[in-house]
Order: sequence, then C-alpha cells, then structure tokens
Amino acid sequence: MTIKESLKWAEDLLNKNKIRDSKISASFLLFQVLNKNLEYIYANLNKKLSLKQEKTYKNWVERRSKHEPVWQIIGKLKFWGMDFIVNQDVLIPRQETEILIQEVLENIKNDKQNISILDIGTGSGAIICALKKELPNSICSASDISERALIVAKKNAKNLNLEIDFKKGDLFEPWGDNKFDIVVTNLPYIPNERLPYLDEDVIRYEPLIALDGGINGTEVYKRFLNQIKKHVTKSTVIYCEIDHTHSKLIIKMAEKIFSNFKIKILSDYANKERFMIIKFE
Repeated sequence: MTIKESLKWAEDLLNKNKIRDSKISASFLLFQVLNKNLEYIYANLNKKLSLKQEKTYKNWVERRSKHEPVWQIIGKLKFWGMDFIVNQDVLIPRQETEILIQEVLENIKNDKQNISILDIGTGSGAIICALKKELPNSICSASDISERALIVAKKNAKNLNLEIDFKKGDLFEPWGDNKFDIVVTNLPYIPNERLPYLDEDVIRYEPLIALDGGINGTEVYKRFLNQIKKHVTKSTVIYCEIDHTHSKLIIKMAEKIFSNFKIKILSDYANKERFMIIKFE
C-alpha cells in the first residue's frame, strides 16, 4: 500500500466506526509508524510502506477503530515538553492541565527555595514531574491509591531523571503529619450520572477510579479538603483541577473547613472554570 492508499483505508475504517477526528487519527498514527512529520507524508503520497510498516499501521488503526486513544496505542504522550509513558492504568494528561503548572510557577517568586510540593492522585506523574523539572531544588512527593498507576509514574520519573518520592495510599494517608508548601491535585470529579455519557475513548480505556467523583462529583474533594488541614501552614497554597460546574460547591465546602483564606478560579482553553487555587492568609 502507498501512503495515499493507507490513509484512505484508515479514514474509511475509522469513519465506519464513528471515530471522531478520523482524518487526524489516521495521519497521526501513520507518521508515528513512519517516524516522519506530516509534511513528509503529504509530499510522498505515492511512496510505498514496507510490509512491516503496513502491518503495524493496520494494527494501530484497527485498535483506534475500537476507540482506543492514539496515545495509548503508541504508548506515550508529550506533556510540558517531555515524553510520558501512558497506558490504561492512568488518565491521559490533558494539555489544559499545563495551565495549573504555569500558575504554580508564576506564584513562586524564588525557584531556588527548597519548597516542598505534594501531588495527590498523581496518575502518570505528569504534574509532579513537570514541577520538578522546572523547580529542581524543590522537594517533590506524590501519591496515588492505584499501585498500577504508581508503576507508570515511577517509570516516567526515572526516564526523566527526576527525584520524586512516590507512595501508595488514599489521599493524605501515606504522609502522616507532614506539612507541604504546595499541594497540587487532579482528583476524580465526574458525577456518577455523567459517567455513561463520556466519550467511548475515555470510559472504555481510562481508569474509572480516576474519573468517578461520586454522586455529585465532589465526594473525593470533600474528603481531600477535610484531610488537608493538618498538612498545611499559613503559607501553603493548594492548586486543584475541578469540574467546570463545581466551583461554587467546593468554595462552600472550603468555607466550612477553613478560615482566613482566598480562592482564585481559573478558566481552561474553552473558557470553562477548571482550576481552583486556595491561599491562606
């Protein structure tokens, strides 16, 4: 098959199986197989694939036709300029999460400080690895309730030569009475009733434990806020990724737990309220 024939075959199969962005998926998987950029592909449409390339491409496209995300098919994803291993044990890091990292960095006046950073529900380790990369003198820790997720996170940190203390446990359980300067988290926040309506790519191939936020989607965050009290100082800042419908609910929770604090809400690229920053006074 030529590149042109391969692309047409792939797009037809993906369209038949109602895969969103079928043309993008077909092109992306092909340039991953060929290890070439998109410009090369469209400049060489009549070039034939080798038998090995054709076999790999067909396998990948068939997997994509069953709604498996392209990132899991190729086994990696670029986040904050770094390559991260991803599989079905972790949520796929979204580009919008980089907004949270940017906010942390903008709020730190002196990156030479030995600040302590904790990432709760680390998943692939994308957030804590990005922060450690940008703040090499920081003391970084991360935890997750999933042992399988931690295996992925540890591999990512090792591949990136980043020193991070990983522990298994639910929320703050592994951290005793330790206090932290910065706490970041992207906890499960999808309400039960919305789970069946998620994209098939998500609900079939990403871990439910990292998505399910309980009846109204805020149950895990409620436990998080109640537990965090003994892990903060007056200067601690909390950075959370939340559901775009939950800001008012979580603010009310925080008001019942804390005193003398300020909350800042940030929007994502779609202008939806997605991030919450809690600062103590």
